[in-house]
Amino acid sequence: MESWSGETDFYTRFALDAEKSHLAKPQRPDEELKPAQFYSLVPQYSHMTGAQTEYYRRLREFWRHGKHPDCDSAYVMLYIFELLNLGSVDKSEIARALTSVWLGYRERMPRLDSYMCEWLEDFCMINDLPLPDEIFTHISEIAAKAHFKEYYFDAMLSDALATQNSASKTLAASALATQNLDTRTLAASALIDCYSDYVFSASKYYGENREKYDKYIPLAVSAVLDEGLKQKRGIFACDKSYKIVVDTFIGCAVSSDKKKRVKIEFTSFLRGIETREYVTALVKYSENVLRRS
Repeated sequence: MESWSGETDFYTRFALDAEKSHLAKPQRPDEELKPAQFYSLVPQYSHMTGAQTEYYRRLREFWRHGKHPDCDSAYVMLYIFELLNLGSVDKSEIARALTSVWLGYRERMPRLDSYMCEWLEDFCMINDLPLPDEIFTHISEIAAKAHFKEYYFDAMLSDALATQNSASKTLAASALATQNLDTRTLAASALIDCYSDYVFSASKYYGENREKYDKYIPLAVSAVLDEGLKQKRGIFACDKSYKIVVDTFIGCAVSSDKKKRVKIEFTSFLRGIETREYVTALVKYSENVLRRS
């Protein structure tokens, strides 16, 4: 892991402003929350009027209590930038806050996924943190949008793959146990979403058999996934090593002392050219067996 080489006064000032803003309380906390529209491609504190600043502070109090009222996306992005620049707050607390605001708005603001699937991963990877528990409910959709998908699959299959250190694996496994989820089925669903060219929910038979399709096709893929990882054959041989360089927080207003260039060497069953063909065939085969039954 290397420090970021570049720096600008803008990002330094923003980080200092974030620390100050995070401590600021609303001046009129007892008044009714009145929306103040705010639009900015790269939102900054200096872009806001007095009314917008007060509204942002009021929103932040809601967010701190797990509430997510309707608002303009610029406020949400500013809060994300603020959290990522904080040096005075516990990193685990920041990860939970990032997850909460992301999940609270991702359906209303779909573009959040494309940013946060990278930035939360970057933050947890740099600070050697497990993904917050709440993420696993949505991890199949999230992993499909991430560039470094192995990070999310490793969190789901923490004892089977080897892209995180042992401490992170134990914590990730603990998080999954807390969620009481079947990790193999969870990973299988993500594998289908990421690598199957055949979408079984588009089948003409899906409508009247939705419950069975949603249950048994991931279970079938899960069984193959489990057996393949045990036998380490075919796409699961993982006999090739990959090296990538991840420049963290791309497109994010984060000071250079928070950014890192991470060099990663790993094995993976996701990167072979035959993986997509294999998973697609497996999903089709599972559907055919299910229909025959």
